Amino acid sequence: MVPLYVQQAAQDWQIKPLLEARERFETRIEKDFDAGVPDRRSDQFTRLRPGLEVRYGKNWKAQLVYQYAHDWAWTPARNFSTENSDVLYANAQFENQDFKIVAGRQRIVLSSERLIGTGDWGNRGRSWDGIYASAKGWEVMASKIGVNATRVRDARVAALSKTWSGGQTMLIYKHDANPAGDDDLFTLDHVYRRTQGPWDFDAELALQGGHTKGLEQRAWAFHAGVGYKRPGSSTRFYAEVNAASGGTSGSVSHTFDQLFASNHKLYGIMDVQGWRNMNSFSLSAEHKVNPKTTLLAGWHYFMLRDPADAWYSDGGAPNRWAGGVFQDPTGQSGRDIGHELDLEVIYRPDARWTLSAGVAAFLPGRYVESITGSRTTQWWGYVQAVFKL
Repeated sequence: MVPLYVQQAAQDWQIKPLLEARERFETRIEKDFDAGVPDRRSDQFTRLRPGLEVRYGKNWKAQLVYQYAHDWAWTPARNFSTENSDVLYANAQFENQDFKIVAGRQRIVLSSERLIGTGDWGNRGRSWDGIYASAKGWEVMASKIGVNATRVRDARVAALSKTWSGGQTMLIYKHDANPAGDDDLFTLDHVYRRTQGPWDFDAELALQGGHTKGLEQRAWAFHAGVGYKRPGSSTRFYAEVNAASGGTSGSVSHTFDQLFASNHKLYGIMDVQGWRNMNSFSLSAEHKVNPKTTLLAGWHYFMLRDPADAWYSDGGAPNRWAGGVFQDPTGQSGRDIGHELDLEVIYRPDARWTLSAGVAAFLPGRYVESITGSRTTQWWGYVQAVFKL
């Protein structure tokens, strides 16, 4: 006969298998905005995340998740593939009604994800090695990059956040080692949200100082949006403006560092725009066809804040074309980058499956034409299936 204390101990332990599988095909045509340059690229992305979640009692939990990511790519010049194998999460957690602490490799999201997010649209995603804790509206993290879409040399981030009646205020410190000079940046960020009847409003302001690559950093970024959904309606409309400083003056850099954001859902699904050296205006609509199907449509207009600085992509690096980087140091190419039009459909047949597809077109402006000599429309599309156990 099994003693009662052994039976009780066995009941305290729970083991749950975890699995996420994702397949996505996407293709991009006329990345150079030039019909005379054969630059179409297609990718077949595969991502598997098997793992285990172990619980002990009501308060303790441990998580171990492995990730395999593979990309088959086809271009006019060559076909190739890449693969990555990582421990995505490996952590221990304690949580009760008032307090939570997580230690180890983990997923960390702060506020709107405009500064600290998962980067999960990318095939590798992002995780952190360190400590995260929260209690009574406070959040604190001290971590180093564990897994990231691109390799980073020595990225470390510490953050302190407080959610209060006026919104959420964060102070974020980033250190990263670079051959041209280390980054030591401080970002003060505040997010405000409010709902009034059928209207909702959100705004975010970030101020940034410190030093980057041998220069003093003085930068800022701003977002404001307003949404409207009539009671009983299945459609929500949203309008927003975004801006971020750019350029340099003497020994001062004004190019905002977007840190480790998740931008795919923020500045258009084509991922050509990040929160750096930009002005943008957007209109979007979300329509619930039925409980399982959602349609999304959006328009975005992008401009450079400083015409002498680069046009930065969603990942924060300058966009590139066959002739190099999209940047005119003279500023004579102007600010008019262009317009992006997006259309997506998302279908969730049950709790485990999410199927989606999207198509987008980018209509280049005078800035793109001045640099490349052409303004052919760029096209992008995808189909994706995600299964979660």
